Amino acid sequence: MKPSARTAARHPLAGIVLLGLFLGAILPRQTPSAPACSAVTAERVADLITALGTRYHESAERELLAFGDSAVAALAAAIHDRTADVRFGPSRAAAVLGRIGTPAGEEALLAALADTTLDPRVRGACAGGLGLIATPRAAAALLGHARGDGPPVLVREAAAALGGHPSPEAIDRLAPLLAHPDERIRYGAAYGLGEIGSLEAARALLTAVAESPDLLDAAPCREALAAHAEPATARALIPVLDHPTWRVRQAAAEALLLAGEGAAPPLLDALARGSALTRWRAAWLLARVSCAGREDALAWALTDNDWRVRNEAEVSLVSCDSGRVEEALSAALARGDPRVESAAAWIRARLGARQKR
Repeated sequence: MKPSARTAARHPLAGIVLLGLFLGAILPRQTPSAPACSAVTAERVADLITALGTRYHESAERELLAFGDSAVAALAAAIHDRTADVRFGPSRAAAVLGRIGTPAGEEALLAALADTTLDPRVRGACAGGLGLIATPRAAAALLGHARGDGPPVLVREAAAALGGHPSPEAIDRLAPLLAHPDERIRYGAAYGLGEIGSLEAARALLTAVAESPDLLDAAPCREALAAHAEPATARALIPVLDHPTWRVRQAAAEALLLAGEGAAPPLLDALARGSALTRWRAAWLLARVSCAGREDALAWALTDNDWRVRNEAEVSLVSCDSGRVEEALSAALARGDPRVESAAAWIRARLGARQKR
């Protein structure tokens, strides 16, 4: 409600507020201008390098990126600054060099990566920067450091960065690391193979996931498996739904959802023959994976021995196509089970309410 003229007269400040609203409506809006990058001075670059270690690092990174080669020397020096916190200034300087991506920036990253006196975390950040530079020299350097005998944090970052350099050599180097005893290295290899995303990479991941389901924590790993959804892929993920760690269970469910209809046959089989926990989660997933026969399978699950499966089947049927659900309920009701009769009444009530809306 807008204040009236009488209100403005009673309250002098109200008139000022109304004037401000009026001017704000008719005047063109101005957006803050980007930092001026035309004048590159040593002092300005030094200030931005310092800001990399602060809460204002994002704006500093953008401005340094705009400076390009003019900032490379200072960024290279920042990588070697042993007085700074390696998690912030030096590591962020390496990331900016990778985004600059010029030959000078690549040379600085290669030199820092080869410097064994640097903290492995900083060298790992340099590996991450080289993952953004698509040149043979960068790929060769990453292949040389993605070995299981190096510092784990460096190997992890080099393995993950190899995802930016897809090649048969990269897959051959990363696949054995999926069985490395160090969890960090396994994760980096899974991340890199997932980023490569080819069928060969997905098959290597699938073999490893069967032994180490925790690899599904890497989002690119899940996406690569889903992109090449074969019956064998989905079938290998079904047992992971019973994993004791909820994060791994959730990751397996996400991969099955990404696989879409490719995951339907194993899910239908799991709903009929899996463990109680697998049947329960399969019922939840089938509500989100459209496929032929799911309504019939969920209707049969209304008589499951586990109450969680029965309840999930009811909820899932409500989210399915109402026409098919009615046919499936009619077939299930023919069995004369009172549990089906109670569930059918609840489902029909919900479907009727949904149609009214």
